[in-house]
Amino acid sequence: MKTLIVKHKTYGRIRVNSFYLKYLDVSKETIEDFIKSQDGILDVKLNKATGSLSISYDPNKIYIEEFLELINNTPIDVILGILKSHKTKPKTKNEEPSKLRMVMGALGGVLSLTPVLPNPLVKTLAILGSIPSFKSAFSNLLKGKLSYQLLDSLALGITIQRNMLLSSNIMNFFIGLGDYLEDKLNQKARASIEDLLNVDGETAYIEKDGAKIEVPIEEISIGDIVVVYAGGRIPVDGVVAEGKAVVNESILTGEDKPVLKDVGSKVYAGTNVVDGKIYIRVEQKGADTIISKIAYMVESYMDQKPGVYDRFNKLADATVLPILTIGIANQLITRNLAKTSSILTIDYNTNLRVSIPIAVASSISKASNHGVLIKGGRSLEELSKINCIVMDKTGTITKGEPIITDIIPLEESLSEEELLKLAASLEQRLKHPIADAIVNMAKEKGLELYEREDSDYDIGLGISAKLNDEDYKLGSSRYMANHKIAIPKHVKDMVSKKHDEGKTVLYLAKGKKILGLIAFKDTIREEAKEVIKKLNNMNIKIVMLTGDNEEVAQAIAKEVGINEFRARVSPEEKAKYVEQLKKEGFKVAMVGDGVNDSVALSAADVGIAMGDGSQVAIDVADVVLVKEDLNLIYKAIKLSKDTMKVVNNNIKFNFAINTLGMAIGLFGSGNPAFSVVINNGSTILSALYSITPDIKDG
Repeated sequence: MKTLIVKHKTYGRIRVNSFYLKYLDVSKETIEDFIKSQDGILDVKLNKATGSLSISYDPNKIYIEEFLELINNTPIDVILGILKSHKTKPKTKNEEPSKLRMVMGALGGVLSLTPVLPNPLVKTLAILGSIPSFKSAFSNLLKGKLSYQLLDSLALGITIQRNMLLSSNIMNFFIGLGDYLEDKLNQKARASIEDLLNVDGETAYIEKDGAKIEVPIEEISIGDIVVVYAGGRIPVDGVVAEGKAVVNESILTGEDKPVLKDVGSKVYAGTNVVDGKIYIRVEQKGADTIISKIAYMVESYMDQKPGVYDRFNKLADATVLPILTIGIANQLITRNLAKTSSILTIDYNTNLRVSIPIAVASSISKASNHGVLIKGGRSLEELSKINCIVMDKTGTITKGEPIITDIIPLEESLSEEELLKLAASLEQRLKHPIADAIVNMAKEKGLELYEREDSDYDIGLGISAKLNDEDYKLGSSRYMANHKIAIPKHVKDMVSKKHDEGKTVLYLAKGKKILGLIAFKDTIREEAKEVIKKLNNMNIKIVMLTGDNEEVAQAIAKEVGINEFRARVSPEEKAKYVEQLKKEGFKVAMVGDGVNDSVALSAADVGIAMGDGSQVAIDVADVVLVKEDLNLIYKAIKLSKDTMKVVNNNIKFNFAINTLGMAIGLFGSGNPAFSVVINNGSTILSALYSITPDIKDG
């Protein structure tokens, strides 16, 4: 299947379509910026919703068909890597114009109180300060849109024309101050993203042939040994191969508690060595490190606003025409330009336009600093409504690191080693924790695996394949039943005892006969019980789903305090159960970590993926937990509820204060400066209030 398909082409312009462009976990701006960086490309427009890409180019500088063919012949994972490595600076407005407007307004206001100075100077400051409002209003009128800037412009025009220069300059001061604070607060919310990426361009020490060599970070290779000393920043993700050090991981976790790292410990790029020295075997570098993924995901989704923003913004926009009508009617009736200006100064849009994006950007940024990636305002809003959480057992409630406890041959001619060898031969190259545990045990024992042929893997249930031209199957009791393989009563009794011990059992069959059993046990996460209790206290219904048997599921559910569970469910059944809960009226979050959870994650109102899980699960999820810590689920939900409470409080405050301002403008003596203070002052207060939610324990 081609990555890019040409839909339309004229001289110097081409439009292509791609299924992949809709779902690549890279921002629209990054894709456009990367293509624009190619010599000969003049302009690029991408619509991610449709996957449509329009490219304007110079035919004398680039052969566009060759460029597109190169992309089509490149594997999609390579394209994704190239795009994620391409740095696009977050777009932030230049605060200088708003700062200048604020200064001119303040100066003009002070000078208007000094009758010694000439009036034209004060008036000039008022006119210059008003130009941004005039330009925006005119631009929107050309598009056929009545905007709040039109109301501002009319009010400014009236006060300037009537020489009410104190009012017009105060208005410019507050509008400038509001815009300036908006820019500054947005920049503060984004500042952490650049901090996450500040390892770029640095050098690192690698060990080669017994010597330590300083090299640029981009020249480090997977498998290299990187040396980091006290006071140094770790430049890669990897495992400690030698040494011991105290590492500050606050940039990832938000907790300023140094952690001891020794041989075998995982370490991450961007964290700092406080004391000691460690040798790190490189596993991920550059754009593939966790810290880079956080930065790119936050950058991609920070500007996405919640649905409440669109709903109330439309309502606020709808008030422009009535306010304009009231202002005109007032002028026709009272002939009082001061009152008319007071009325026109009021608008219901500015407050929401500023405060809601700041609340979203600030909360997403704070969450990312604690290891929670929330993909935009809509995900944040949906998370705040959750009243039911469905949790996968393995890798979520448990650590997903099964330990093989029993290898039980059921045939005298079959040794434990041969049983393990057969099971490992079937599980080789499969990417799930149980397969890893079986294969690793076989490798530790030095067993040479058989070649596997004609394999058929049924996700979450088992695998069939030929070994030495014989048909073998390894899987759950349900998998055996699906293939009409009978389990003798004495074997069932044996398995039942293992279940009572909290162990899960896999059956190995040759043809239609059970040859042996492999039992394993997973470890429950230390924080699971406490987190379940916190979520229950928030009146959130918790359900555990697992492909495991009834007895093991019941034992784990009881231990962590979950009252409802479903056992022996397939990936498809997990998704159907999520849909069923939604039909019952629940707002459902699904928490999982594997490929077999991806369908259910997509079906849920909010999908929450454990960060060390599969890339598919992370891609389809709305929220990603970078750290394997269930406390982050509680913290994320608490943050989302606090943020939406702030948003809704701002909405109520906005409508109340502006309606009060409108009433004073209509029935009072008419003072435009007072209306300015009400309208723009309330916006500034709301903006400052919007940054108050923080991610913390309850």
